[in-house]
Amino acid sequence: MNGNKKYIWILLLSIVFQSCAILRGPSEPERDVLIIDGTRTEEELKAEDIEIIVDPDVDPDEVYIPKIGFLLPLFLDSLNINIYDEIYFSPEDFERSKLGLNFLKGVKLAIDSLDKKGLNLNVKIWDSANDPQKVRRLFNSGAFDSLDILIGPIYNSPLRTATQLNKNKELFVVSPLSPADNITEKNPYYLQINPTIKMHCDVLFDYIIFKHRYQNNIVLYPEQDKNSPAVEYLKELLKIYTERNPFATFKLQFAQIDSARVPNANLSRFLVPGTQNNFIIPTLNPGVVNNFARQLFNEVEDYDINVFGFPIWGNVERIRMDYLHGLNVHFTSSFHTDNEKKEIVEFNKKFYQAFNNIPDENSIKAYDISMYFFYLLHEFGQDFKTYLEDYIYRGLHTNLYFKAELNDDILTTELSESAPQRGRIDNKNDINFYQNSSLHILRFEDFSLKKVN
Repeated sequence: MNGNKKYIWILLLSIVFQSCAILRGPSEPERDVLIIDGTRTEEELKAEDIEIIVDPDVDPDEVYIPKIGFLLPLFLDSLNINIYDEIYFSPEDFERSKLGLNFLKGVKLAIDSLDKKGLNLNVKIWDSANDPQKVRRLFNSGAFDSLDILIGPIYNSPLRTATQLNKNKELFVVSPLSPADNITEKNPYYLQINPTIKMHCDVLFDYIIFKHRYQNNIVLYPEQDKNSPAVEYLKELLKIYTERNPFATFKLQFAQIDSARVPNANLSRFLVPGTQNNFIIPTLNPGVVNNFARQLFNEVEDYDINVFGFPIWGNVERIRMDYLHGLNVHFTSSFHTDNEKKEIVEFNKKFYQAFNNIPDENSIKAYDISMYFFYLLHEFGQDFKTYLEDYIYRGLHTNLYFKAELNDDILTTELSESAPQRGRIDNKNDINFYQNSSLHILRFEDFSLKKVN
């Protein structure tokens, strides 16, 4: 870095570059190796936190500098350090650290971007080791008390611990990857990036009404899923829509298939000639997906069929490609990149220059999440929470746009044409948490994925 713009890295670069296998020890080729600059003790290398300060000469008493923490599963205690200051990961340890390390790479590129724009920030990084008790100790020690935002933990168990403790401290905790909707409740200081299953249902329901309201629409599911959150919520959406639009011609039938008959369900009885037959299949079971796909595919020569579902439909290793294309499969996803887009090409180039490999999904997500909160804090300072539902960040993999999820005992009176809006509300006691409301609907087309919403 040039001038006084510099980072104080304690361990960060060592660990991040470690994951790229920049150097490999000739005597032990099965291990990833990095020679550390200078001399550090084992205690320093296993420090609880890593601090990065951009422009340390700025007086924090005169200029507001955002303070952001990251709590990631790095498993630093697994490091094997010898007298030559070489760091080793065993293959097993590297695999469990991989998610956190790749996430950290995206964070680093975001910090680099801010540095080039001349923006100041203070970032600290802790190793959660995927350990709820360690997270509890860090909270109780006051380690996070000076932060504006804590991003992480990533896994559900330590994340639940964090959300049990953050409310009293009024510390915003960000869940970067988990889609679970049962992490916490009545916690207006919890922000969820990865939308819940209800949000996936909202997006599919709205899309069907917008594009296919006058056609033959069926929610198809096995008996074992009859009480699933997705099926129950889709029924709730239909009820709300019908009450609000009593004269609407939109119809949505729910077809429950006996679990024993799923492999041979006679799905032709739900098909209507001369119109599009749109099946919403809200299951997460790959066996059910394949059985329904196989049977519907057998009917495509005689009927016009579209299938809509959750991200499991994007797993091409589990589902035959001719099914995905023949059934015009659409599925929701929180992640999508266009590799021909200028911004993606530039990001991939910068990533390769920095780490000598290509970014995975978690590195791209980490970059977008970091940039969103860095910009949010720089724009609005410590009053950022007032603007959470107004600020939109158009990222590489998705947009980030938060809406409040209301408590179950709060009746929402402002409804859209099709679905309840868990939208802006001023009383924080009515808020369960905030979640990102942006999702893609992707369709298989010409052996690639096309965004349609």
